[in-house]
Amino acid sequence: MENAEGIALGSGQSTGEHKGRRALCLVRDDDYGAQQITGFYAFAVAPH
Repeated sequence: MENAEGIALGSGQSTGEHKGRRALCLVRDDDYGAQQITGFYAFAVAPH
C-alpha cells in the first residue's frame, strides 16, 4: 500500500468470533495513477 488517505478505529466487539477486538478501517485512493487502485481495508485488531 503506497498510502492511506483515511483511517478509523472502531469500538470493541462485544459478541461473536471477534469479541474484544476493534475494527480498524483504512481507505486509499489511486491519486489518478494508472498503476494504483482505490481500496478499502478492514481489520480486526486485538488489544495487547
